Amino acid sequence: MAFFTTPYIVHKLGADAYGVLSIVSVAIGYFGFLDLGLGQATIKYVSEYYAKKDFKTIREIIGTSLVVYCIMGFVGAVILASLTGILVTRVLKIPPNLINTSFFAFYISALGFLINMPLNVFGSIPGALQRFDIINKIGICIGTIQTGLTVLLLYLGYSLKQIIVMNLLISILSVSIYLIVSKKLLPQIQIKPAFSKTMFGKLFKFGGFLTIGRLTIPIGTELGKFLIGIFHPISFVTYFTIPYTLASKLWAIPSSIISAIFPATSELFSRNQAKILQELHLRSTKYVMAVVVPISVLLIVFAKEILGLWMGPDFAVKSAFSLRILASAILISCSAQTSVIAARGAGRPDIPAKIQVLQAVINIALCFLLIPRWGINGIAMAWLVHHIVCMPMIIGITNRQIVKISNLRFIKDGLVTPLILGGIIPCLLIPLRSFMSGLKELLVLFIFVGIIYTIIAYFVILDVKDRSIALDYLHKIVGKPS
Repeated sequence: MAFFTTPYIVHKLGADAYGVLSIVSVAIGYFGFLDLGLGQATIKYVSEYYAKKDFKTIREIIGTSLVVYCIMGFVGAVILASLTGILVTRVLKIPPNLINTSFFAFYISALGFLINMPLNVFGSIPGALQRFDIINKIGICIGTIQTGLTVLLLYLGYSLKQIIVMNLLISILSVSIYLIVSKKLLPQIQIKPAFSKTMFGKLFKFGGFLTIGRLTIPIGTELGKFLIGIFHPISFVTYFTIPYTLASKLWAIPSSIISAIFPATSELFSRNQAKILQELHLRSTKYVMAVVVPISVLLIVFAKEILGLWMGPDFAVKSAFSLRILASAILISCSAQTSVIAARGAGRPDIPAKIQVLQAVINIALCFLLIPRWGINGIAMAWLVHHIVCMPMIIGITNRQIVKISNLRFIKDGLVTPLILGGIIPCLLIPLRSFMSGLKELLVLFIFVGIIYTIIAYFVILDVKDRSIALDYLHKIVGKPS
């Protein structure tokens, strides 16, 4: 839905107003560190104590997390509201006609941040109980409603203010739904704020290093957008946000896999089942790369065609290079996501956290150096460089210290085949560039090459065990005995 509606939304709002909307999201993202890592800690410990049917401890975990999230939500909302005047009038290059709207957008979004923080607790409960079906259903429904209402409001002649209010109402709806679901999943527990100093210490001990990631990742991913808004017209933020949003959808692939393997990884480490852990690590890496690589290559090779047919020729001229670089950077990032989860599952969140700090340092230095001169291409290059430097470090350290496998085995069993096959097959479309005369034709060609890749990958990338699991799952879906 986002792919098909983004051109309409951008054109109806205008590049400047869409840039303001993007900057508001960036500002809220900076306060993600106030999570204190308790989201992942809640998943880990609720899952652990649920297996023991220790509902008293689970009640302490949820109650403590709720108290902390409410406090942090209030703190973040106050800080964001307090900084609004400086951001709108002094820091960002916002056109005069959007000043009042920008004030409104920041204030309402600050309130939305306060409301959204408890969602981290309620959203952790289905994940801890491995009910990813519920999380996905809610995500699909909320995302569909939000996108659909945005288009409807613009169609009816409304503008940025009404969209901001709608987003606030969607946040309230999300929190309400997750609260209801959490109560149904844990009927034995009365979900209410109740602070436990001992439990907070336990949660924060695990989540402390994740907080570093919460602090550094927004710097690494969002600082550049702010700098673009400082050194260049606010419309430039839009020209970067669109390719960034498109390329960042690639993260949905490892995210959906690692959210499922995190509880399993924790369990395997607690049981000291090293061989099964190694197999899980290698297979999950292979699955991630098998899906990410061909999509990344399509974005890299056909960036100009995609943006030109999707957003218009002018957009393609300004953003195609950034899309190519961002897709390359995110491809590298995806290769390390299973390593990050392996370290956290082993109780070593300090490993990725330390490297994330290095990422942030490199990225900040490069952003200040490159953005004033090269604009959106500068931030894209900064992104690529810090991923090239840091992702192999995470992989290497995790392989050596946590999973206990060689880097050569990781490359051979997890990366090589998906990289070769996923890199070659999408390039078969290069001679067909002349047929990409419209968005419909482009999508048809992409689907066609996707089908070819899927068939070949089934026999080349997947081994006998993979295919057996896939067939068993398909039989389960269609209701046939395996």
